[in-house]
Amino acid sequence: MKGLRKNIYAITVIALFSIAFAMLVLFLALFSSSTAVDGTTVGSVYIGDQKPNTDGRKQKLTEGVLSWQKDARYTISFQNYNFVIGRTDKLDDEGNPMYDEEGNQLFNDEGLSFLKFDYAETNRLIKNDSSDNEAIFVLSDEKKEEFYQTLVLNFGKDAVDLRFFNFDGDGGLLQRIMQDAREMNTKCDYDLYDYLNDSWNVSEVSDISISNLTSAKVDFLCNIFADKEIVIAPQKSDEGKLGFSTIEFFSKEEFANEGLTSSDMSIIATGFAAVVQNSSLTVTVKNQGYISDRYYAFDDMTARVNVKDGTDLRIMNPETHEYIIIIQKGADGIDGTSSLRFILKGSKLVNKYTVVKNDNSIPFETVYDSNATDTSYDPTYMEADTYKGGCYSWAYQEGRDTNLYSFTKIVEYVDGTTAEIEIYPKQEFYNGRDELRHWTKNGYKA
Repeated sequence: MKGLRKNIYAITVIALFSIAFAMLVLFLALFSSSTAVDGTTVGSVYIGDQKPNTDGRKQKLTEGVLSWQKDARYTISFQNYNFVIGRTDKLDDEGNPMYDEEGNQLFNDEGLSFLKFDYAETNRLIKNDSSDNEAIFVLSDEKKEEFYQTLVLNFGKDAVDLRFFNFDGDGGLLQRIMQDAREMNTKCDYDLYDYLNDSWNVSEVSDISISNLTSAKVDFLCNIFADKEIVIAPQKSDEGKLGFSTIEFFSKEEFANEGLTSSDMSIIATGFAAVVQNSSLTVTVKNQGYISDRYYAFDDMTARVNVKDGTDLRIMNPETHEYIIIIQKGADGIDGTSSLRFILKGSKLVNKYTVVKNDNSIPFETVYDSNATDTSYDPTYMEADTYKGGCYSWAYQEGRDTNLYSFTKIVEYVDGTTAEIEIYPKQEFYNGRDELRHWTKNGYKA
């Protein structure tokens, strides 16, 4: 009897426990279903708190997208030009740009307002309780043309010439912008370089020749350097942040046993310096590296390189992509001399660069000895032709006119404005200068 009561007790406990567990599971299920959060999101706009196909959802989504469009910052860059889509200058009543108290220019920012939000198509494609929904935008032909003309204004018609530039084709710039807009990405950067074809990016930017070289010298240098692709990496890369060093170039193992002299290296460096001048690339020199040497001068601009004393020429590439220098044999001269040709290849430049040589003639001076008490006569002096007041003058150095050269780079920008940049502000280029000095036998000035 006692055993029967124990069994009944055990069965009762198990039944009560089962009922309690079932009630708990039911309670949790009902609670979780009543507190579940709808995760519906379009881009960065949460609309899960609004029922589908209601005015509330339409209003919240539309306001969220319009706010995002105004705040979005999509920047297109090319060769140091930057254009923020939808940004225009803030102008005063007279049409002049406005600036804040700190001198920063003020802008009107409309973001991506030129894209029209298509709520109907966006709503049709929404997957409820999903964060992978995209916003759909449309772009009319009129707005597309306006946007293209804005690119022309900011980068020049050559850079966005549709023969070279993929504007709205597959993988084109506009397609990439539209996709980022669908995803409602807030900040995007585009390099126009990525949407230009090879006929633009592998162009001949500059071509110069160094003449008055012997045929033997040209053959010797061409045997070493001809048709090698000498890469000038961009400064923004690890490889190019310190610039292209001619000393490091000549120190490569492949040139170690070629018998290159400092003069040979200077000829090549002169070609490097000359061929990059009509571009955005710049040249820096260590140890006063520019001298004048008519033997291999290109337009009186000559570089000197010497591995032993560290005289180096560096080329700086401010662009986002590399440039290449190629060396070839040039044309022969009528006097039996030969020339070495240097070609700069890479992306075409939207700015136009011109180097102008300024040639100022400097007449020699007649400098008289200031020591009026010295009456000695040095027979090694050359007696002057003139005889004045009983005092002879001797010229110990013949004088002649000389020239002072300087070089100016003229940059014509996309908007038509120009700037003049002195290429070597601390460098003076001489074709030699002598002075004529006179000595008076009896100590007075002639």
